[in-house]
Formats: sequence, structure tokens, C-alpha cells
Amino acid sequence: MEHIPYGYRIENGKAAVDETAAGQVRRLFENYLSGDSLKKAAENAGIVGNHGTIKLMLQNRRYFRDDFYPPIISDKMFNAVAEELQSRAERLGRNGHARKERSVNVPVRFTFISAADYFEDPVQQAEYMYGLIKTEVTNIE
Repeated sequence: MEHIPYGYRIENGKAAVDETAAGQVRRLFENYLSGDSLKKAAENAGIVGNHGTIKLMLQNRRYFRDDFYPPIISDKMFNAVAEELQSRAERLGRNGHARKERSVNVPVRFTFISAADYFEDPVQQAEYMYGLIKTEVTNIE
């Protein structure tokens, strides 16, 4: 059996609206559209959950269009929230596209001094060898 979305319950094998929870779902959508963050919109609606869970709730089409679940919100409200989610994501640079990696040229030169000693202990030898690497910063502008 699939998870029953928040705001519904099953009665006699059919989905029914849980009016108390459905009211919270409606307030969640309204709060988000009025400018609240995901977390704040949920808190103000009386819903406990992390921002990822809340976002999934706001993207759940069952709340307005499903053959099994009766609608809790209008398609107009759902579409307005979907547009707002997209708009906020774009403003924050979180539009799902990977950011281009930047090439960073660090002006450093490494030199290695010849080893004069040898240690039986591999840890001690490694520390000694790493200590022989010298760095020099070049061309800082």
C-alpha cells in the first residue's frame, strides 16, 4: 500500500478528506504563496517536517487532481505554488542545472629537496619526506 498523503484518511476502502489536516494543507499553500519560506509556511500551518518534505507536499498533484483522492486545493492554487517554487529556485540559482566548474590557477611552485636520511618506521619516513617539499608562491597580482 502506498503512503497516504497528509490531509487524507481511508474510510471503507476509499480516500476521504481529513478536514483538520486538509485545513493545514490549504494554509501551507497559502502561507508559501504569501512569501513564507518552506519551513515557516509549514510551521505557521501547524505542520511538522523538514524543508524537503514540505516541498514534496507542495509538489504533490494528489492534492488537486487524482482519481482516488478528492481535491483539497484548486488547480489554480497548485499552479501558482509551482510557479513560485520555480521562481524562488531561479532567484537562488537552484534551477537544477549543474554549475560550471571554474578553473583556478594557483600561483605556487613546488620543489623537492633530496633526502639525506632514511627511517625504518614508514610513518616517520613519510613525515620526513613530506617535510622536504618546499612551496613558493609566485606572481601574486
